[in-house]
Amino acid sequence: MSDLIGHDHDLVVRHDIAASSDLDARAAEALTALVKRCCQELRREAMPIGLRLYAERPGTVIDRLDVYWKAWQGLVPPEDAKHAETDRPINPAPL
Repeated sequence: MSDLIGHDHDLVVRHDIAASSDLDARAAEALTALVKRCCQELRREAMPIGLRLYAERPGTVIDRLDVYWKAWQGLVPPEDAKHAETDRPINPAPL
């Protein structure tokens, strides 16, 4: 996902640089249309990944990771870790 977001950002920055140059109106329009299409595709690819990454509320993720961390350190028996509470079921989008 970071690659997709990075490519989107790079396209927008390069577009802004090119738009501030001496491009003629036709070339600027073509460039803008191309960048827009590419960014839409990158964002379309990133969306299902983002939905999976952010499926849980932040507090729930922190609580779950805390249980895993303590289990890993031996502070909580591993069988207790599998009973970690979540406030909603996770139904990730397919990749």
